Parts: sequence; C-alpha cells; structure tokens
Amino acid sequence: VWTPNKEAFPQLYSRMESRICEAGMPSVGDIDWLLKDIDIVICLETPYNWNLISEAKKKGVKTIINPNYEWLPRDIPEQPDLWLCTNTLNYETIQTDNKIYIPQPINRDMFKFTKRKKARTFLFNNGNGGAHGRNGLREFLEAINFVKSDVKFIINSQIPVETVYDSRIELHQGEPSIQNIWKEGDVFVHLRKFGAMTLPMNEAMSLGLPIIGI
Repeated sequence: VWTPNKEAFPQLYSRMESRICEAGMPSVGDIDWLLKDIDIVICLETPYNWNLISEAKKKGVKTIINPNYEWLPRDIPEQPDLWLCTNTLNYETIQTDNKIYIPQPINRDMFKFTKRKKARTFLFNNGNGGAHGRNGLREFLEAINFVKSDVKFIINSQIPVETVYDSRIELHQGEPSIQNIWKEGDVFVHLRKFGAMTLPMNEAMSLGLPIIGI
C-alpha cells in the first residue's frame, strides 16, 4: 500500500509494507514498487496518478477504483477493470459497463436500534470536512440561525471549527471513537453536497435516527 499521509492513521499500516508518496502524488517509482508481486490493485477515492492504471495493464495487474465523485475527472484518462461504486451517484455518473453497485454494509450488533420518540438533539458529523466543504458544515451552521426551537445541536469534527456563539450547540473536536460519534442524538443531519456515501446514513438508520439530508 502507498498513501499520501500514513501519519493520519498509523494503526492501519503497522502490519503491512507501506510507503509515503511525496506531496501525495505517486511517482513512477512508487507505481513500480506497488505493482510488484500483486494480482489486483484497489484505489480508494482516486488513483492520484492515472498512470497507475496503464502501468498495471502492462504488467497484467487487475485494477479496481472505488471512486469519490469530487475526484472524478471530466474525461477519464484510463479505464480500470472495475469501478466499485458504493453509492448511486457514482454509479450513475460513470458511463461505462465495467461497474457494479455495492451498498456499504454495517455491523447491526454494533449499531443497535433504539426507538426515537422526540426530536430534541440534532447530530451533525463533520469528520475532516471533506474536499470543497463537501460535508456541509457551513450550511448547517447557517441553517441553525433559522431554528427558533429550544433544541440541542451536536457537532462532531476531526478538524478545527469556526467559533460558534449559539448556546444550543455542543462542539466535540478531535479524533473520536465510532461509539462516541453516535453516543447521543435523536435526528441525524447529513448535508453531503456530493458523494452521498451510504455508510453514515446506514449507521444512523440502524440506530433508529431519522435523517435530514439534501
């Protein structure tokens, strides 16, 4: 595996041979290193360097891309052997036959259902914000200004968030565990501008949280 930033999640790479690409862009040397002695290469979000796909074909290595919509170029430079789409937006955007749609599964034992009877706490998970403000934090903060009810808003964010002055907002910043992300809430607010990843929505529904989305 090579990665733009191994320091972000060091525990993921402790048991495998890994390599950090300078400036997040795999070089020719990185590509040659990755393609040695493997049968299949899987790219999450983007290949970063599309020469990876063409070089893999030369070496007889099969390629799979699990795409993110915001990283899809207008003209695809190289076609992988398979597009593995985990949401319908990517599946419908990619206009080729070498694609499949597989919804993201969840562990129902971990995300146990609780019946919600009142909407008092609204949960928003910002994560790392997403490229181009994809997760919609700015829009969520603006929308709160129009809410006059005495309710609570919880924002979980892995990155710093601008100062908020509404006493109804409870802000959690840092790297939370998956259990803490879903610890509290009656309604899940999911304002993805694009991407439409199903995993957070599936987790919320498994927990019994109604979803407000766009």
